[in-house]
Order: sequence, then structure tokens, then C-alpha cells
Amino acid sequence: MNMHKATFFIVLYLNLITFCIGNAIAPDEAINYLCESLPSKNGQIQKSFFTPDKEHSVKKIMIDLIRCETEEIIAALYRLTEPDIAAELLTAFKRGVKICLITDLGCFFDKNEKITSLYQAGIEMGYYGKPYSIMHNKYWLFKKNFLGPLLVTGSANTTKGGLLSNKENIIVTNNSEMIADFKKNFGKIKGEASTGIPTKEALREYATQEMWNGLKYGIRRTIYSLRVR
Repeated sequence: MNMHKATFFIVLYLNLITFCIGNAIAPDEAINYLCESLPSKNGQIQKSFFTPDKEHSVKKIMIDLIRCETEEIIAALYRLTEPDIAAELLTAFKRGVKICLITDLGCFFDKNEKITSLYQAGIEMGYYGKPYSIMHNKYWLFKKNFLGPLLVTGSANTTKGGLLSNKENIIVTNNSEMIADFKKNFGKIKGEASTGIPTKEALREYATQEMWNGLKYGIRRTIYSLRVR
């Protein structure tokens, strides 16, 4: 075993001890699954997953990462409708994990959105709503997981389709430079976002703007189709 691998396993062991001390019952099944799913090379984790996948469940990986977080989760999520993910976030919040989520204003038009209920439970929220612009990111930052700081990013929305049935991907890494870049980006988005959840007036204004945008887009498509005939 070389020095890099030895250092990684020492850090992993210390993190596991800290995790067990901080939690009355360590989720052994979750830890074992993540250890198998996220192999390291020279202390670095760089692992990609694709959906649908019978061997590795992206949904289970996300749930177990939330379950194994001990300090803080921040995430920029275009959509959040997956009920089991939302339930795990609430459980993490109740055991003392600090959580901050930023979503797109359009998320609130989905009848299955989970942002409102999480906000009402006390979790910090923000939403991005700018004309002709959407917050289309899908990334998570875990501050102190059993593997240390982790970044999860990719194409998959936090929805049933995004995590189970669509053709999507996620990447899990502990690369410190990438984590720092995404944390900086989150701070920028948070600074541009509105806090809490939108008022009914804000939703009406957004819906009106989207209606006009759709109308203008339809007119442009009609003109273009007439030109190419």
C-alpha cells in the first residue's frame, strides 16, 4: 500500500469514528454501500453513475450520502419533487445538519414540489427567478460526510424520473478544487436569489411572463416554418 492510499484509509477511519460519535447509531448499511459504490484511487474519489442502472442506484447513493452527512448540505436544484430524498433531508435537518437549498422559481409550479414543505419545517431556502434566465444547476455539496467533503453534480434532477428512469448522469468527487469552485458558485447564486419561498404575486408575475415568452416563441416558430416552405 503506497503513502497516498495509507493516508486515505487513515482519514476514512478517523471520519468513521467521528461519524459514529456524532450519531447514536451509525447507518452501517449506508456506509457499506457507499464504500462499495465510491472506490478511491490514490485518495481521490472520481466516480460517475448513469440512470437507469441496476447495479448502482443513484437514488440510493443520494439518500445514503444525506444519511451520512454530519454538518452541512448545500445544494442548487432545478427541481426537487422526489419524496424519499425530501424525507431524508428533513431527517438530517432534525438531527442537526445545517441545510440550504436554492431552486428555480419554476419549481413551485410543479404540484409535487417538496421545497415548500421543507421550508415550512425550518430548512433555509432560496429561489432564483430572473427574466429569460433559469437556475438549471443540479449539484450538492456535503461538508463532512464519512468520506469527508463531497461534491455531487450531473444532469439528473431530484425527481423520480431523474433518479430512476431517465437517461441521466451524476459525478461524485472529493476533488478539493472542484468543491471550492462549486461552493463559490453557490454563494453567487444565493446572492442573486430571493430568500424563502415565492409569494402568490411573484408566482403570478412569473406565470404571466412565461405566457408571453411562450407566445413570442410560438410566433417566431410560425414565421420560420412559413419561410422554409
